[in-house]
Amino acid sequence: MVDHRASGAPRLRRTRAVLAGALVLGMGTTSTLAAWSDGEYGTGSFTASTFGTESQTASSSWASRTPR
Repeated sequence: MVDHRASGAPRLRRTRAVLAGALVLGMGTTSTLAAWSDGEYGTGSFTASTFGTESQTASSSWASRTPR
């Protein structure tokens, strides 16, 4: 007599492992998306600035470069 349950055991084990892995990945994705979708917003203001630079080479004195 042939036991049909024994021949399908590796296939069932593989199927269960794949489903368990999908469940873990799905729960991780769900918790990550839930953490990223909060309703808090921030504001800020950004401005540009102008600054001058100073430099000196070995053969010259200090030079100032200020943009206009």
